[in-house]
Amino acid sequence: MTSINFTGLASGLDTDMIIKSLMEIERQPLTRLEEEKQVYQTRLYAFKTYHDKLTALNTAVGALFLSSSFRESKVSLSSEDYISASVNNAQPGTYKVTVEQLAQVQKSVSENKYISRTDKVFGTGGLTLTVGGINHTISINENNNSLDGIINAINEGNNIHGISASVIDNGNEGGNRYYLALSGGDSSMEFTLESGLSGGSETLSTEVMQNAQPAIAYIDGIRINGKNNTIENAIKGVTLTLESVSPDNDSGQLTPTTIMISLNKDLVTEKIENFVTAYNDIIAFIAGQATEVEPAAGMLAGDSMVNMARRRIQNMLATQVEGADTYTALAQLGLSTNKDGKISLDKNNLTKAVEDNFDDVVKLMAGDDGIFKQYRSYLNNLLSSNTGLYVERQKNIHKITDRIDKDIERIESRLAKREQMLLKRFSAMESLVSSLNAQGEYIKQQMDMLSNMGGKNK
Repeated sequence: MTSINFTGLASGLDTDMIIKSLMEIERQPLTRLEEEKQVYQTRLYAFKTYHDKLTALNTAVGALFLSSSFRESKVSLSSEDYISASVNNAQPGTYKVTVEQLAQVQKSVSENKYISRTDKVFGTGGLTLTVGGINHTISINENNNSLDGIINAINEGNNIHGISASVIDNGNEGGNRYYLALSGGDSSMEFTLESGLSGGSETLSTEVMQNAQPAIAYIDGIRINGKNNTIENAIKGVTLTLESVSPDNDSGQLTPTTIMISLNKDLVTEKIENFVTAYNDIIAFIAGQATEVEPAAGMLAGDSMVNMARRRIQNMLATQVEGADTYTALAQLGLSTNKDGKISLDKNNLTKAVEDNFDDVVKLMAGDDGIFKQYRSYLNNLLSSNTGLYVERQKNIHKITDRIDKDIERIESRLAKREQMLLKRFSAMESLVSSLNAQGEYIKQQMDMLSNMGGKNK
């Protein structure tokens, strides 16, 4: 809107306030449209919140609708001093593991130590790095014939030969302090470095400080060799990390570490608890639509799709699974519905069911007609990125708010013109009043002159 810059000096009227009041009346339809748009935006926010809570429920269901998700394994060790272990869908079982030898890589260092890392003192030519019988030539020229230059040249070919170079510093300030250090990529790599450099003031040769050796472990008496100290899938689904050599027992043999792999039944309770939390969160949110507490309260209270989804989610909770054995409903596992629509979990009941009839629990939840398979199917449709509830409501609300925006733009254009018209009319009125005031003042002056002239003639 254009600001008003005159104050009715000629007419004595507060023309600024008059025009402002008139425009406020004219703006009432625009205000109603803006309020209507805000309502729809708040409604969309409510749908987005509802969508997020449904997504959280679907995530919880996602951990329950596949039989394999119930068969996650866990591992325990009789000692963690010599090995550590992790499992991924490993079969239950018990194994005895001994560690005879840890893997180590070959490490070699330069026989000489050097006063500088950057001085170009090694001459030029080539270094021959022999790894597993294969020769690799490292070119050294006037640009890289320093200790750091040689290290960089070796490391540039690491992806080919597998050897890494670095510096060891003995801290001897002012004297020779730097060594070239070479390390193999794994315990299978044995290597040598020969210098073909000429013209420099320093020479380069290396000596082996640590020989390469494989890891050696025994699983139930079967020898396992490893290039490093991590052994994968020697037991399917199990990763072993060798930490230390097993100690000798009194009979001169290595003392084994016992590995016990079992089903992680505790996860079933944890996953059901996550479902209960997500389920109750949605029920509480929908119930909150009838209050004045939440920012989007009341926005979804009468929505038919939301109400239908709530009923469907609640009804599936009481589904009877045909063909199930020991259990046919979630209520038998300790899930019960409260008066407010939320659900409670009797953990003791669930734990006992899992311990006593694990396979039947899995069948009820994730069998062919399992309850959480039904939940998953329904929620996937409800949350579809093409035809889901939120997507459909979002499209409709955007259409409505786009129309409102166009109406607002049209009304604002009309109001701007209306204000300009009022400004011109009141300006013209002020000009007319000013002109009439001037004429009146002139006539008054003439009358005063005539009156004065009449008085002089007496």
